[in-house]
Amino acid sequence: MKKLISLLLVLVMVAAMAAGCGQKDGNTDTTATTAATTEATTAPTETTETTESFEDITVATQPAAEPGTALAVLQDVWALFGENEKFFAYGGDGANMVDGAPGAYTDMEALTVQLLVPASQQANVTEIASLFHGMMVNNFTCGAFKLAEGVDAAAFADTLYNAAKNNQWMCGMPEKVMVAVVDDIVVLVFGLSDVLDTFEANLAEAYPNAEVKYSEAIA
Repeated sequence: MKKLISLLLVLVMVAAMAAGCGQKDGNTDTTATTAATTEATTAPTETTETTESFEDITVATQPAAEPGTALAVLQDVWALFGENEKFFAYGGDGANMVDGAPGAYTDMEALTVQLLVPASQQANVTEIASLFHGMMVNNFTCGAFKLAEGVDAAAFADTLYNAAKNNQWMCGMPEKVMVAVVDDIVVLVFGLSDVLDTFEANLAEAYPNAEVKYSEAIA
C-alpha cells in the first residue's frame, strides 16, 4: 500500500509538471532545437518487480554508480542526508524514475525546462543525473552534468547560474541556487534554503575538492 501511494504521488507530480506547473524557461537560447546524445556511463537500471501498472512510467532502483560519474556524485551526497533531513524525492526522468534516490536522466527534450540547460549547451554534456522533490520541484531540484572533454567547467557553471537567475518561475520561486564544480562535473541545485545548505555541506564532506561557484538567494 505504501508503495502504491508513493507511485500515485509521483504520477500526480509528473502530470502537474506536464501541465507546465514547475519551471518556465525565460532564456532566449531555449528556442533552438539541438540534437544531443547522452552516453550512459552507469550500470543498467534494474526494474523493481511490481504488480501495479502506470502507463509507461517505470519506478526503478539503481545500484551504486561508477566513481567519477554524475550519478555517483548525487548518490554520495544524498547518502549523507540524515533520516530526519531526507524528503519525498525521486530521481531520473519521466520514463525511468528512481524512487527515493538520484537517478540517471536521459530526457533531452525536457532538459531545458526541468534542469535549465540551454539547448546550445546540451552537446557539451555526456551524462546527467537528477534528484527532484516529489511534491514540488521548486522546493528542490538538482542536476549533475558530466562534461565532454575540453568543455570549460567554470563557463558551463556560469551558464547554469545565469539560467537559474533569469528563469521565469511558476508555482513558487525557489529561495536559493547553488552551482558547484567537482572535477569535470557541474552540479546545479535550487530550492529551499535549508535543504540547499544541507546539500552544500554534504557535498563538501563527500568531495573536499568541490568548488562552490555560486551559493546565494534567488532574487
